[in-house]
Amino acid sequence: MMKTEIEVFHADSLTGPMNLLKQEFEALHDDIEIRLTPGRSRELASEIGNGASCDIAAFSDEKVMMEEMMGKYIRGTDLKAASWYIVFSANQMVLMVPKGNPLAIHGAQDLLRPGIQLIRVAGEKDLATYRTIEFIRKAANQEGMPEIAERMIETAVKAHTIPEAIQALRENKGDSAIVYLSTAIAERQHFDYIPFPDSINLSDQIRNVLSIPSTSRNREAAMDYLRFVLSPAGRDILKQAGQPPLFPFVKEGSIPSELDI
Repeated sequence: MMKTEIEVFHADSLTGPMNLLKQEFEALHDDIEIRLTPGRSRELASEIGNGASCDIAAFSDEKVMMEEMMGKYIRGTDLKAASWYIVFSANQMVLMVPKGNPLAIHGAQDLLRPGIQLIRVAGEKDLATYRTIEFIRKAANQEGMPEIAERMIETAVKAHTIPEAIQALRENKGDSAIVYLSTAIAERQHFDYIPFPDSINLSDQIRNVLSIPSTSRNREAAMDYLRFVLSPAGRDILKQAGQPPLFPFVKEGSIPSELDI
């Protein structure tokens, strides 16, 4: 039996929840296959803008959706990349450490102890780059030691993306890594994580958004999947995966009436 394929482009930080949502939806619909393409939000938006077929775009920054999708046309057409979007969940930054936290790392000051090496994202186009820098500065300020922030930023092991940061931690190139909560939960079999207060973790800033781009080839199936993601069952999965849903949803643009939200 030929299956209908739904192409989902999603931010790296959404990998954990997207895998869980895919499993649950495919279990309910044996005639549909969800194809997941993770990456950096802005680069994924650029691919769509160049005409790449995508049924659902899920990014980790509302600004990317506004600037690269709502504000731009598909190359060679008179179609906007997207005409609407929904802010559907949040995230936050945490510190991921080896199981059992053997070095007893609990705060920014601990990261400057002799021999302890921090890993952070420093990719030029990765949203996690500026988020990890802001996280470090907020953590240092909270501990009353703002002067240590720049030293931590400068001396950290640099990774281009969150997946690369996790790999560096696996390879013992550092002792802790700043990652998204959803990433830490997806990796909880191998690592522990240290949460930080809301005043530090950027939970008030990180907002995940999704839409059906104009390059969608299976709009009806994409709409079914989107309804599932936004349903109570989908919201439960998001919550368990470290991406608490934002409900009621924030909606921008001409939301399709068939979504019924």
